[in-house]
Amino acid sequence: MDIKITKGRFSNLLSYDFIKIILAIVAAVMVWVLLFTTCATRATVGEQFYFVTFGEIYSKDSDFAGRMLSDLKEKNKLSYDVLDLNAINVTAAGNYSALYMLSLKAATKEGDVMLFNGKKTTVLTSDGKPETDGDGNEKKKINDEAQAIVNNGYIVNFSEYLDSAGAYLDKFTVNGKIDEKILVHERARKGSQDTTQEIEIYFNFLGRYIPPSLQPVPLTPEEQEELRKKEERKDRLHQNYLKRKASGAQKQYEDKIKAKKKAEMDAKKALIRAEDMKKGVFSTVGQLPKEEPHKGSIAASAAV
Repeated sequence: MDIKITKGRFSNLLSYDFIKIILAIVAAVMVWVLLFTTCATRATVGEQFYFVTFGEIYSKDSDFAGRMLSDLKEKNKLSYDVLDLNAINVTAAGNYSALYMLSLKAATKEGDVMLFNGKKTTVLTSDGKPETDGDGNEKKKINDEAQAIVNNGYIVNFSEYLDSAGAYLDKFTVNGKIDEKILVHERARKGSQDTTQEIEIYFNFLGRYIPPSLQPVPLTPEEQEELRKKEERKDRLHQNYLKRKASGAQKQYEDKIKAKKKAEMDAKKALIRAEDMKKGVFSTVGQLPKEEPHKGSIAASAAV
């Protein structure tokens, strides 16, 4: 069977199946884009920050919101976990009112700070005259859209918000400070140079804290056996040390090698001092140049 690709066969393929090839390529690209859009990692609600302007609010500076968000980010005014900053303007769209569009944004949690027109207007009577209170002052109310925003719970009272935030933070502190407790246990083998000592750290909002680098790691059977043998050897050597210490042999050994260790340490110190003197970073008083004392004099005008 001849399946060799030739110029003629390739031309025939393009002539008959060109549209099919184009459609297959377009379909493959669309499937890839769909998969990428569906599976791509997105910022969570807590990692997004939305600045919303509502209705008739606008600025002469078209990039006011963008510059404000950039300024907040540069000055680290936002939480460290905020990754995505957005500025959106909510207005009426076709047959849908601005309030309806705002409700859609609120349903998808798109809105952290909102700027809207809360200007108060005079309350009018049925005959169109200003309504007054008992003192003769004109009654005022915020406009209907602003009142709807308040009634629908799109905004919160700032004082209540701060009180709620303070109550939340109180769970993590005691008298304004983070409460912590540190427990230092005795060494696993007293008198042993190669041993472990457990230290526990507790926070009142977290409980016991174990750094990631010290988290328990599962061991293979071979590693467990090796660790068991190592610990057995440590225990055996430590027990021998305790026996020597109880019999006095350990003290005799330490007294015997004490002079030798001191001589070795002194030799190391002398070597380091010689290197420092050679580099000019250390000298003794006897090595300093001798100078004769000088008698000073002051002018007669200065002595008066």
